Amino acid sequence: MAETEQEESIMYILLTAVKIKMSQLVDRSMFYLEQFYTSENFQINILMVTLISSLIYVIMYFLFRQKKVSVISRPDTSRPRFRKRDKVKYYARKILRKSKQVVNQARKPRNKQEFMKLAKSLLRIRQRSNRLEHKDPPRALLTPDLGSSENDLRLPTEFIYLLRNVQVFGHLDQQVFFEINRTMEVKSYRANQTVFQIGNPDDCIYVVTSGLINVYIREANGDEVLVKEVFAGDSIYSLLSILDLLTGHEAPYKTVSARAMEDSTILKIPGQSFARAFETSPESMLRVVQVIMVRLIRVTFWALHNYLGLDQELMKRESPALDNLSPDGITTLESQDTPDGGLENDEKLTELCINDLASILKIEDKSMLVNKISICHYRANSVLCNQGDADADLTFVVQGQLVITQTSIDKGEKPCIMFNAGPGEIVGVLATLSGEPSIFGIKTNQPTIVGHISKSCFYGMMRQQPDIVLAAAHLLVKRLSPFVRQIDFALDWVQVESGRAIYNRGDMSDHLYIILNGRIRTIIEGKEGNKSVSGEFGKGELIGIAEVITRTKRSMTAMAVRDTELAQVPAQLLEHIRQVYPQIITRLYHLLGNRLMGMQMRIDEQSLKDNPSIVPRSPISNISTVAIVAASDGVPLTSFTLELQHALSSICHSLRLTSDIIKAKLGSWALDRPNEYRLSSWLAAQEDTHRTVIYQCDYQFTPWTQRCIRQSDVILIVALAEEQPKPGPLEKSLEGMSIRSQKELILLHRSDATKPQNTVDWLNARDWCLSHHHIRCPNRVFSKKSPEKILSAYENVIKGKPDVNSDMSRLARFLTGTAIGLVLGGAELEAPLRSVL
Repeated sequence: MAETEQEESIMYILLTAVKIKMSQLVDRSMFYLEQFYTSENFQINILMVTLISSLIYVIMYFLFRQKKVSVISRPDTSRPRFRKRDKVKYYARKILRKSKQVVNQARKPRNKQEFMKLAKSLLRIRQRSNRLEHKDPPRALLTPDLGSSENDLRLPTEFIYLLRNVQVFGHLDQQVFFEINRTMEVKSYRANQTVFQIGNPDDCIYVVTSGLINVYIREANGDEVLVKEVFAGDSIYSLLSILDLLTGHEAPYKTVSARAMEDSTILKIPGQSFARAFETSPESMLRVVQVIMVRLIRVTFWALHNYLGLDQELMKRESPALDNLSPDGITTLESQDTPDGGLENDEKLTELCINDLASILKIEDKSMLVNKISICHYRANSVLCNQGDADADLTFVVQGQLVITQTSIDKGEKPCIMFNAGPGEIVGVLATLSGEPSIFGIKTNQPTIVGHISKSCFYGMMRQQPDIVLAAAHLLVKRLSPFVRQIDFALDWVQVESGRAIYNRGDMSDHLYIILNGRIRTIIEGKEGNKSVSGEFGKGELIGIAEVITRTKRSMTAMAVRDTELAQVPAQLLEHIRQVYPQIITRLYHLLGNRLMGMQMRIDEQSLKDNPSIVPRSPISNISTVAIVAASDGVPLTSFTLELQHALSSICHSLRLTSDIIKAKLGSWALDRPNEYRLSSWLAAQEDTHRTVIYQCDYQFTPWTQRCIRQSDVILIVALAEEQPKPGPLEKSLEGMSIRSQKELILLHRSDATKPQNTVDWLNARDWCLSHHHIRCPNRVFSKKSPEKILSAYENVIKGKPDVNSDMSRLARFLTGTAIGLVLGGAELEAPLRSVL
């Protein structure tokens, strides 16, 4: 009993001690937890606990996997085992058995097609799924621009009309504009009120801003004939009258009058504002006179002579009075002198010529003429200048007589005599002042002595005394017939920007147009709204003649493919000329017949096409300008253009132009905006004298590249066939421009190339192209020489004859429209075509 009590007391003491220890442990744990949760780094503590727990879990997991032992089952030895040698023997017999079946069934392919089919089946060659993507022509190709240009948006409506109609204003300095703005008046006229009448001073330019004005010509019997209807935006003026005003020979209206047909508003610009402005700006005066001379050549003579068949009616046959010469001022020779005069006589003639020319041209300092005149003696029927010569001189007749002739546009006709020039007269003024090729031929009809002044010498004299150009221009104006002076009020010189519509379908046929420079595309629209190209017309062709003669509305839309100059002939003026000179009706019927035949040929070609929205592939005709664009920097552009020019040499007279050539010819500032008119005139003159002009673009999107694109009838995108087909940076820049010229893709191949490949990739990677050409080039084209060395190397190449069988000659024939097509086969409608170019 005592032992039991002693054990119980010991257990009680132990339990009490354990309880105390546990209480102390719990108290200490609670203290640490309270410190843990109340510390400032509570978040850090939580993160540490989490990381430590995760680490412990990962360690325990890998320890558990290491202790896990996999049990490998032993093979069942009760079943028979397939020995390895028996297994090899089994599969070998199986393979041999199948091989015998294949050999027994196989036979030699009968032809190449079966062999290729078997090879493809064995090698599992898949056909390429790359196909040519169908691309419609860009919208800009068939749709004219409707919006206004940036310049139009910045100027008042009055100045917009002024710049559009009076082209001479586009080439004046700012100072001249200030003078015009200061003197310009706004006039209002009621219906049937006279704007100007016969007898009023012919000294103003009228620009109609609203309403309708009719221009009349009084005939010899007193009847008034309507020759022009002037709507809002059009103008009434004669640049020949402005020229008379500048030269101090102002005259009143003799046969022309104007009357308002409804309430109208007109801008009236006095011609004296030009004279006052030119006193301080002689360079502007020179530009204006040059523009007037160019207009006289391109508008008056092109329209009246080349297309209406008028010749002698344009010039006065009798010699004008020589008011500036004294009675004994004209040089005369003694009867015993011959045209082969000696040195002493030539010196005397030179001195007398200086006196006469100083009097005629109002030269203040006669020393300007020293060493500028060359005396020449000609026998009868000698030719001094041919029609079309670019370097015609200013010629002063000393003794004898010169015959000025002009040939018609029709081939086979003999030159007609325009007028005769006697002693004291100057010829060649028009070609010298305008800088254009001579539109007249000059020859002698008896032994004649003349004094020549070259263009360069006369331009030097103009820089020393600018007003001599007015005296020279007045000599030409006196030679023009009164009929030309009347016509000058009705004929207009229109400059149209690329993309602008000349007229739209359904418009009244109140004008016909002559293309002086540029390219026009006519677009016909179907009943369902589908548009297609009816035709394209180049320099020297007529637009809208059929509707004017038949007096019907426009059946199609005409738009400018590139910057274009047009001579605008009103229908009323055409009717007046027909009444005065009935012989022109034969000429008009001839032109209309040729046009109708051309339209019928295009209709026959287009009838073979299923989709009218696609441009028909017709041969290129009347292409005068070609722009060459490089697809990448690695394209040998200089070599390619030289090769193309060499190939064109056997077909026509061509010219290659680059930015370096332009700067060398016209100066380093030629491509700047202030010199745009000078550059445009120079380029137009080159296009007139050369059948084809090649514009070589720069490798970057420079102002010269933009000018080339604006001047081009067709754009050649040249690429190396061995390169990647993706478009280059320059091509991407061109995509932003509203290009309406047709584009051709040219792929260059080396001389050892066998077969073109990946053509579809080239076409799919680009915008719409009319066609593509594979050109195999000689190795010299791919030379890595500098441009100077390339030009030197091609000097010998150009001297030789081009290979007419080469691909480059084929391309040249394509561009000039001289290619010959051959159709092989064709039982079905869509027959295959092959071309022998």
